[in-house]
Amino acid sequence: MHAPPFIPQDSSASAGRQGCQAVNVAMNERLISIGSGAALLLNSLVGPKRTRPLSFLLSAGLLYRGLTGHCHAYEMLGIDSTQGEHSASVEQPQDTQFE
Repeated sequence: MHAPPFIPQDSSASAGRQGCQAVNVAMNERLISIGSGAALLLNSLVGPKRTRPLSFLLSAGLLYRGLTGHCHAYEMLGIDSTQGEHSASVEQPQDTQFE
């Protein structure tokens, strides 16, 4: 899956920035986080007054996670969902005979 142009591909492009964390969220999760964050941001602007502050805080967290590719909860739990993301296919041996 190709990333949209506004999403950095990897952390090497931003390695010079101080405090920037490694990418530990897979691309599909990042896109879902951006979509969910955008929906919650819209809800925080036009939704019921009672839920606006919570919607805004949640949208900020999801947008941060989606745009940077870093999840602090994943980091604390030792989860890296990008592992195995770049393996395209499993190669099968060509000389396999079926009887």
